[in-house]
Amino acid sequence: MALFFCVETKSELEEIRKLLKKIRNEGRQVEAFVFHSGYQTIDVVTEKSIYYFNLNDFSLFGKMKEKLNARIRE
Repeated sequence: MALFFCVETKSELEEIRKLLKKIRNEGRQVEAFVFHSGYQTIDVVTEKSIYYFNLNDFSLFGKMKEKLNARIRE
């Protein structure tokens, strides 16, 4: 299962972490794609089940850069 989120704050990211932990405790596999609409990272993400990306992952014309494109296609 994959979930997509758009976050603006560190506390929103923390809520996603809690949700993923709850889902995993129920025995399900889940991956979250988390987008932040800025250029700065709002927090360090070490969980392998969370893929954090921001505006740096897009070209000037809004096209996904190769790394992001490859990850989404997995």
